[in-house]
Amino acid sequence: MLLWSLLVIFAAVNEQAGELTLLAPSSVFEGDSIVLICQGEWNWKIQTMAYYKDNRELSVFKEVSSFRIQSAVLSDSGHYFCRTKGKFLFPDQNSNIVKIRVQGPDGHRRDLMTARVLGGLFGVLGFIAVALLLYWLFHKVSERYATSEPRGASRPNPQASTHSSPIPDMEELQPVYANANIRTFLENKDSQVIYSSVKK
Repeated sequence: MLLWSLLVIFAAVNEQAGELTLLAPSSVFEGDSIVLICQGEWNWKIQTMAYYKDNRELSVFKEVSSFRIQSAVLSDSGHYFCRTKGKFLFPDQNSNIVKIRVQGPDGHRRDLMTARVLGGLFGVLGFIAVALLLYWLFHKVSERYATSEPRGASRPNPQASTHSSPIPDMEELQPVYANANIRTFLENKDSQVIYSSVKK
């Protein structure tokens, strides 16, 4: 009976233990800091917490704690995980394995070049998209303005100015006298007749 009670308590403790998870970056540049965080346990459950790289122990703590590498070098690349040793009936646990890659300055320059190329490409595509949008809006506004003119509106006739007015000018009404030759004939002795030629 006592053995059965111990088995039930041990099973309940295992269910409460949960999973251990290591949080760490997968890729960093040389000179950056690396922070490893082991999650899933509490201080009252563990006796020690240790961090490992390629199955080699890096540091051991007596409570839940993170591990930091101040300035990463190329040799810090590897596989990392954490392990806890439980108190009393709590079991030992291992976390997931995280592969960390430390890149040198060449990789940093390649990433910067790639980012610049992509930024320039997206900039050109954005400019083309804006230009096409402005052209489309201008075309729509032009069509709307053309269709908004009144259909029955009278327009000035350009040929109206070429027609002469039915009322002649005063200058045209005045007779023009040219070559007024006065001929005098004496048909009768008592009368004189004067003829003049008039041009209009």
